Amino acid sequence: MAADTYAGDELPGGRVCAFFPYAADFKLAPFWLPFGVRPSKDGVTVTGDSRFVATYGLLRVETPLENLADAHITIGGGPRRERACRWLTTD
Repeated sequence: MAADTYAGDELPGGRVCAFFPYAADFKLAPFWLPFGVRPSKDGVTVTGDSRFVATYGLLRVETPLENLADAHITIGGGPRRERACRWLTTD
């Protein structure tokens, strides 16, 4: 499952609901399975009524989009690829 996967559904009134699943490393499943994480279900959703919903197993955060200042997709996958993550840069 790729972090840049996008699934958008058209809602009534021309609104779009977008889901961005987390990338899951199944070698680390013993660490995240006890928290109820489901790679096929957990991720970030931007709803048609302008809400940001993030789920990670038993945890759920929901807030209006007005509360977000910035967002971007990062890539991981090891020490070299993590350097490519925008949140690690100073610019």
